Amino acid sequence: MAGWERQVLDFTSSLYLGMRHPSHSIRPWDRLSTGVPAFVETPQRNREVAGSIAMLQGCEDGVLSPSTLHLFWDLFGLLGRHPVVVFMDSGLYPIGRWGVERIKGLGKRVYVFRHFDPSSLYSVVKKGLGGREYPLIVTDGFCTGCGTPLPVGEYLSIARRFNGLLLIDDTQALGILGDSPDKTMPYGRGGGGILRWAGRRGREVLIISS
Repeated sequence: MAGWERQVLDFTSSLYLGMRHPSHSIRPWDRLSTGVPAFVETPQRNREVAGSIAMLQGCEDGVLSPSTLHLFWDLFGLLGRHPVVVFMDSGLYPIGRWGVERIKGLGKRVYVFRHFDPSSLYSVVKKGLGGREYPLIVTDGFCTGCGTPLPVGEYLSIARRFNGLLLIDDTQALGILGDSPDKTMPYGRGGGGILRWAGRRGREVLIISS
């Protein structure tokens, strides 16, 4: 057709969404950066955001990282220096599994227990621990496959009984589940994640979220 032109969107750029910001549309600044590489010193804004997210989830403190994979990789590298034995939920999301693979490569034993099954977890932990070792229980806060929330209370009790840690990937629950669920608000309020939804907290819990 004469005069008709085809327009092809470039999905390699976010500009197709109209996400433009000409210089006059934003406030001027005194400096473009902190002047210190993030590798050398964590920016103050990062600390503020991490603290806010930790508070939202019911945790004492927090840290930011480029991705959940980075967090799992770094955390398991640190925990691999300690006498831990890993107990992995059979339904664990792949990102968490990659972290488990790293700590297994560092020589740590890894056991698998049935998905969201406290009795299976207890049995496997009791059989798998030895000497001065302590358990690192790795699981998800919410399973999108079966639509089931983590039985936090039971898992936390087992971690405490054996002086261990409970590591939760709460990516699926953060922003959805929250405080004080009831019949009118079954998802709860505030979106703080599985700990808030279950009304649990403790120094034995580590949360990784995206």
